[in-house]
Amino acid sequence: MGSTRRGSKKKLNLSLIRNVGLKDLEGRTGQDWCPFDELLEVSCVAREKFYKFKRLMKEKALKKPMLDVPQEEPKDVQGKLMNSAIQAQRNSDRKYGEEDDQDWVLESEKKKSRTSKQTVKPDSNTPPDLPQEFKDEFNAMGGSDVMLVMHKRLYKTDLAENNNRLSMPLRQVRADFLTEGEKVDLKAREKIKTILIDSRLKKGDIVLKQWNMKKDSGNTSSSYVLMTTWNQVCKDNDLKINDLVQVWSFRVGQQQGCDGSSGSNKGKICFALVLVERAKGAKGEKPNA
Repeated sequence: MGSTRRGSKKKLNLSLIRNVGLKDLEGRTGQDWCPFDELLEVSCVAREKFYKFKRLMKEKALKKPMLDVPQEEPKDVQGKLMNSAIQAQRNSDRKYGEEDDQDWVLESEKKKSRTSKQTVKPDSNTPPDLPQEFKDEFNAMGGSDVMLVMHKRLYKTDLAENNNRLSMPLRQVRADFLTEGEKVDLKAREKIKTILIDSRLKKGDIVLKQWNMKKDSGNTSSSYVLMTTWNQVCKDNDLKINDLVQVWSFRVGQQQGCDGSSGSNKGKICFALVLVERAKGAKGEKPNA
């Protein structure tokens, strides 16, 4: 009985495929289609005719029109073949889409992780103002254009003797403290000899440079660095990991134009190191939140 029913269904499906003519395929073929694509389209048309035939038979039995509702997938060989091909294509699209999403998420997490490691961690949203004793020192030197350049906690790499530099990542710099000419010189790997006033108000020579580091992603991470005498500054000021410091810039010897505006000579760039807060806890430990 079961084999007779399966045989009758097979004959019905084959008869529907035989009844698919060129008229049924008008506007449903492409010039670059291969025979397999045409076979799938024939199967699709046959399936649609099967649905229509099935609905008409039920309408005749019920003697009233039926709503166009989703029908059960036919279990014929052609339908299975077409469905498997379509599903394979969907799976392929989904696979590549998911891989792209994962790459984007992983890259975002990496960037977020890198940012979290280098994010400025002040104890308040608004950094404290420049101490009055530094303002007095700047005025005594004829300083102007005072700007807060960096507000950060010191890392192990900032205090490593083999590095001998204080790193100031460009993305954390708080002010546009350089002239266009100075920026060009630094990008060309030139050094700018300058003066640093440390936390004890002692003056000393130091060098400003720009370091550009290539990342595995192909991007470039750039930082300004104070170097050459930085190790001595650390020793003289007894700097420790997680000390909270500020770097301020100011200019001396600035010349004014005839109309009172700043001329081409903005003066020499100088820096000051302010120790805002000592690290809490033992050496190497981060301060308690």
